[in-house]
Amino acid sequence: MDEVRRKIYLDLFASPWTLLPLVGGLTALLGSWAVGGNTELTFAGIAGVMAGAGIFASRIIFGLEQLTERAY
Repeated sequence: MDEVRRKIYLDLFASPWTLLPLVGGLTALLGSWAVGGNTELTFAGIAGVMAGAGIFASRIIFGLEQLTERAY
């Protein structure tokens, strides 16, 4: 894998805009599982994971050219 593509993937996956909702959602899901299935935590977890995935997808669709320019 060339250096530019590696930098683009790193910018996409390691962005705080992508990681924070995803990690927060996974933490809420784990907490819901630990307490025996709390509905609010499950909803917050699914919403967080979906938000992280949505931000990731929108950055790929709308920001790939900008990320490529920054990588060069």
